[in-house]
Amino acid sequence: MDVPISGVCAPGYEAVQDEFAANFAERGEVGAALCVIVDGETVVDLVGGWSDAARTTPWTPRTIVDFYSVGKAIIALLALQAVDGGRVGLDDPIATIWPEFAAHGKSLGALSEKVSSLADLERALAALNSTREKASI
Repeated sequence: MDVPISGVCAPGYEAVQDEFAANFAERGEVGAALCVIVDGETVVDLVGGWSDAARTTPWTPRTIVDFYSVGKAIIALLALQAVDGGRVGLDDPIATIWPEFAAHGKSLGALSEKVSSLADLERALAALNSTREKASI
């Protein structure tokens, strides 16, 4: 069964659209939406898949969903911004940033471990970085 995908993708961001489609074809995603804004411009705005388990109702921009754990991705992005700004390092123990985190034997956890478990951003970031590299050539 073909998965319906619709929306817009600006030239140069095709890799993001390809990864979005791969979530359905290769990773078992049922339904999703993705919007990427760069410098105030919407460069990717996609919806795809199904909004029901029976896979009979396509996902649309108006599909209503529950937001479980949505804060995790936001926290991961904020942490990565702090890394990018040189304020913390990915290998820094979280306890050096947040001393209370060390309670109950968690003193050895590094920021990189938590960022990777908070959100699977690796593929999305790789696609965006690839797009930016191509745009600068």
